[in-house]
Amino acid sequence: MTDPIDYVIITKRSLVSSFEPLLKWKRMKGLYSKIITMEDIESDYEGDGIQLKLKNCLYKLYRNNGLQYVLLGGDDTVVPVRGCYGEVVAGNTPTKDLTIPTDLYYACFGKNFEWDGNNNGIYGETDDNINLYPDIYVTRLPVRLPEHVTAFVDKLICYEQGLHWNNNILMCGNKLNDDSTNPDIKNAEVRGDELYSNYIAPYWNGIRVKFYDTYTDFPTGADYELDADSLTHQMSLGYSFMDMITHGSQCWWILEKGWGYTINEGMTQNNCGSTIITTTACLTNAFDESDEGGPADPCLSESLIRNSSSGVVAYLGCSRQNWYHLTYISGSIDLKYESAFYKKLFSNSMEDKNFGKIAALAKSAMISSSSIYNAERWVQFGLNPIGDPEMPIYISAPKHFERIESMYSSGPVTIDVNHYEYNMCAMSADDDGASYYKVDYCGHEIPLTDLPVNSTISITSQGYIPDIYRVCLIQGETISDNKVYDCDIVKIADTLTSQKSFGPVVIKSGTTTINASDVIIDSITVEQGAELVINNKE
Repeated sequence: MTDPIDYVIITKRSLVSSFEPLLKWKRMKGLYSKIITMEDIESDYEGDGIQLKLKNCLYKLYRNNGLQYVLLGGDDTVVPVRGCYGEVVAGNTPTKDLTIPTDLYYACFGKNFEWDGNNNGIYGETDDNINLYPDIYVTRLPVRLPEHVTAFVDKLICYEQGLHWNNNILMCGNKLNDDSTNPDIKNAEVRGDELYSNYIAPYWNGIRVKFYDTYTDFPTGADYELDADSLTHQMSLGYSFMDMITHGSQCWWILEKGWGYTINEGMTQNNCGSTIITTTACLTNAFDESDEGGPADPCLSESLIRNSSSGVVAYLGCSRQNWYHLTYISGSIDLKYESAFYKKLFSNSMEDKNFGKIAALAKSAMISSSSIYNAERWVQFGLNPIGDPEMPIYISAPKHFERIESMYSSGPVTIDVNHYEYNMCAMSADDDGASYYKVDYCGHEIPLTDLPVNSTISITSQGYIPDIYRVCLIQGETISDNKVYDCDIVKIADTLTSQKSFGPVVIKSGTTTINASDVIIDSITVEQGAELVINNKE
């Protein structure tokens, strides 16, 4: 294998600079990452059409570099969709769509690679011999402009840094239809209770808040109407998760009263927390411009994802019609996918809770029933995860690492996080890891005898807030003028790193100022007339 690549952002050149803070963050956490532009894919890869060229690019990175995570950095006008064929017979009338946007296409490399085995130009048919099991984890960020990217990246990094976390879920919805013969089938509250009781409550100790047209957990009960103003207020309170069971269209959720929650609310939503949204509603994630999806931009998911103050960091919803069963709840297709998502997320079956991985495995749980034209296969194509594929999902209050004592002791830098299983990444700080980049996946003591004199060290583990330190090593240096060192940890000694000549540290003249949380001095000489000033940053 050549140089490893864990994580790739696919976007167009005009958005590269906006994605660079995300690239730096992922690299800082220990992911070998890069940005690849659609323009380079167009010119550098073979294939009949840009979608196949992109898939060939991802397959090459998977095969040669161990690619795991792919962020499609743009809506269909930036990174193209592969429209696939779906067909569902409801009653005696079939519903057909040749253009279901299916990002799963880019993740599956087995069987017929092009997803057009019969060569008729229609993708994803049952006789195309396609594989639905993903080899990599692909999500999409449906943005168009630099400010959209910046808004999302800022929210994502805040979430990964453990800010604004609340251990709760807002479960809400509106009746699906009037049915006097079997009203529970269309009752969003009944459906939500089944989802919660069977797939969330057994695995999670968080707080559920109900907000349905039939019942609410608020002081006025069912009289607290599920309308746009009330939902906007509740979403502003910072629920960590939100589930919405209702009908929808490209631009709104249908609510109990009024026009519903529309893209206007999505674009102006304020939220004091970070929220992951799941929904059974149709079409609210139709980020593509098509006759079936609709020509509007933004769709509802885009309005929330692009809004810097919405707090929404991930959205899992269907890009076309979703399907619910008319006669029973347990087998309803929409709830099957949501149930699989929450069970994978909250149960102990998986240690790593990355958004793209959880969404992919939830969909994989439905593959066995997706081999024929039916609602399961339709939603398999149309359910596209929106957000960052590698984003670790917190399912309990984010934890802090204990103080890493060996970083603060004398001698070369050594990482030891006691009993934790953790990942360590050390990189050169002056060039963001271009000249030095080292990743170690383990839980034992890691010596860093070759660390650059200016470096960044990160410690990460599932469920823990990343610990990131800026480290300055001072050795073999004679200082004859005013100098300032500003970082988290400063170590001064004769032999710290092989990256620089060994030798004593002498402050010959001027003032040397150190601004740091911790300063460890093994040996130093301060000559007469010179000055060493240490300012503790804590």
